[in-house]
Amino acid sequence: MSIEKIALLVDSGTDVPKEIMQLPFVFIAPLNIHYPNETFQDTKNITPQAVYQRMPDEIPTTSTPTGEQISLILSQIEAKGYNQVIVITISSGLSGTLNAIRIQSEEFGDLEFAFIDTKNISVASGLSVMYAADLINQGESFAEVVAKTRGQLTNNKIFFYVDTLKYLLKGGRIGRVSGVVGQLLSIKPIISCDDEGIYYSVAKERGKQKALKRLLQLVKDFAQDHEVIIIIVNADTQELSDKLQHVLQESGLKIRQMLQSEVSPALGVHTGAGAIGIAVARNLAN
Repeated sequence: MSIEKIALLVDSGTDVPKEIMQLPFVFIAPLNIHYPNETFQDTKNITPQAVYQRMPDEIPTTSTPTGEQISLILSQIEAKGYNQVIVITISSGLSGTLNAIRIQSEEFGDLEFAFIDTKNISVASGLSVMYAADLINQGESFAEVVAKTRGQLTNNKIFFYVDTLKYLLKGGRIGRVSGVVGQLLSIKPIISCDDEGIYYSVAKERGKQKALKRLLQLVKDFAQDHEVIIIIVNADTQELSDKLQHVLQESGLKIRQMLQSEVSPALGVHTGAGAIGIAVARNLAN
């Protein structure tokens, strides 16, 4: 019986903090960003700032990793001696990446796969990656890592604010968020993912400051009395991210760890500059 050697394969939309991306068993499948005359690989050869600088005149499209890109990564995983792969991706309700990897995995019969659809987005999906990585580092078995990570999914939640719904509408990622009315009335929604992994409005406030105040309250309500990990993710809003981190540190929440991350270029296509999100993981006992 072969010794288990587990790799994590995640897509770039999980916005995993750099500390996790640098782990040797974590592999990133980049989404693709398409302009009329050029294509970029998310986080590989384009920055979020490069995307924002070309907006609003140029709004690219995004797509899942190609079969060739996925096969190359799986070949690398195999070549490095891994025999089991846990695939963790952003919501299948927002992206076809999970299915694309599942299809390509059929060509790698010597690898054992498990697929985890986080039904979430950005660093809320990244929290699942962090959780699984921690279990692997603790020496948990493949089956245990998969079962425990799946069991943690409903305890991860993200709430995010966007300055404009223009780009979500343009990219067809609006989900169950009411876009037109909000734009007309300058109402700022706080957006999250529902149980099916589709965007919906958790709350709506008139103006940015009220929206940010509500954002913080939603985080506190979700965290309740649990010990939590929090990741703040920003779209060209680093100063605001720092401010929110300070507010949360003084909030009385039982915070085990707090990190900051940046919205990937591919997700930045759909948020535009000015977005900020706060993801929370609770019930952290392994």
